[in-house]
Amino acid sequence: MAPTLHPFLQHQLELYELLQQLHQQQPELALHWRAPGPGLLKRHLANLPRLRWVPEADCHLLVAPAQELLSNPPQIPRPLLLSDPFPVNPQALTALLLLGYRSPASSRLLEPLHREITPNAGLRILVLTNLYPPQELGGYGRSIFDFANHLRLLGHNVQVLSSNAPYLDGDTSLDQQVDRGLLLLGSYEGGLHPITDPQERERRTQHNRQRLQMQIQAFQPQACLVGNLDMVGPEPLHQLSHHRIPCWHHHGFSQAAFPADQLPSPALYQPVANSHFSARAIANQLPAFAPIPVIYPGAQTHLFSSLNPTPLAEGLRIGFAGLLIGAKGAHVLLEALHILKQQQVSFECVLAGGSLFDDYPRQLEQYVEQQGLSAQVRFVGKLERHQLRSFFEQCNVFVFPSTWEEPFGISQVEALAAGLLVVSSGTGGAGETVHDDINGRRFQPSNSSDLAQVLADISRNPQLHEPLRKRGRQIAQSHFDTGRETTKLAALIHAGVYKSPASTLFV
Repeated sequence: MAPTLHPFLQHQLELYELLQQLHQQQPELALHWRAPGPGLLKRHLANLPRLRWVPEADCHLLVAPAQELLSNPPQIPRPLLLSDPFPVNPQALTALLLLGYRSPASSRLLEPLHREITPNAGLRILVLTNLYPPQELGGYGRSIFDFANHLRLLGHNVQVLSSNAPYLDGDTSLDQQVDRGLLLLGSYEGGLHPITDPQERERRTQHNRQRLQMQIQAFQPQACLVGNLDMVGPEPLHQLSHHRIPCWHHHGFSQAAFPADQLPSPALYQPVANSHFSARAIANQLPAFAPIPVIYPGAQTHLFSSLNPTPLAEGLRIGFAGLLIGAKGAHVLLEALHILKQQQVSFECVLAGGSLFDDYPRQLEQYVEQQGLSAQVRFVGKLERHQLRSFFEQCNVFVFPSTWEEPFGISQVEALAAGLLVVSSGTGGAGETVHDDINGRRFQPSNSSDLAQVLADISRNPQLHEPLRKRGRQIAQSHFDTGRETTKLAALIHAGVYKSPASTLFV
């Protein structure tokens, strides 16, 4: 009978299928999974041979998660204590496990791979993106902003090159090493408005070429972290490639930013996905660049770790935060609330988020009024990051009702870190963070009746759901923190610049 793997690892690390394949190939590696151990990182213990393999150079591949697990190992033969990151490529993982199995028992355990990169090992990293906070439209821009700041904390010298979009508001006077000299090939003001005049497009493209050349000459970057290049185009990638500057392009969506024939050589350009879901999609579109590394955007979990949301027993206080567009599914939530009202389930709900191009927010407000929900539902508009704390403090349940295949879903992680019970449709990459009855609740996408049923169950059985909130906060901090993910990104870039074998660790 096949072993049962904790659902979090099944989705999060895509390990289950790989280990089953390995088990079929090497029956002596029996698979018997246990519950998480007591260590700080809460990793899983497997009845597999402990990996005792000392690799060449500084490439540490698999490590023990916490010292207390080593000092008091479980009573199973030769346990392997798994800690991510490690390859989720079947061939690489198989090779590592077999090396560990055949290595002598006297070999020493390894130090953690992601030790801090000291300042004297710091790199000059150029960050290239179309919009940069506080001028931004959503989570993509914020994640690039967070990566840049955390790379600085790791000792790297980071210069940002972006555009200036004052219509998006935000105080740019506090910019740290940010050049907003790029000219977008269009505007986001009042909607998406690309420039159609070919001469003006060429003028702006030439301007951007000169601006990037100025940064290359002045800053002399050793690497480039690329964000969103919508309304910039792929031209800067080729310019960087011409100067032999390697690029790591962190994708905020689950499709390749540009077709393969518009990209530089894989030797100097590496797409990076924000989830395993996105990695599979991008690899299908860009097979020459596969395998695609995964670096989660994560969240600034420390900003929310001190919050103490209201107990569920005091009633449902539901929150939604995201762009008010149809794909984010706020209408599914409102339909579910209408069902709860008919069932006489008590609740309050706050919806936060700005709008983009259509009258969808007005339609939501009309629905609330027509269904008699105005006393229980409030709209508070777009919130800045510093306003999210007070928003989360008003809630104890966070609903993520997205109807499209989400690349990731940062707001879910922020809500988990704040101690809220997250109820998610789990579409696309969003399914890698919230798992039913493990660290949250799931419902069928676009199914308002199923969502209403889950919310009613929470209302009827609040004490059964409190442990999910605690576990959700732990998982957010241990697996989806921006600082942790930036350390992985820094190791990836560092290994790529110095051509270290560690560059294969995140495939």
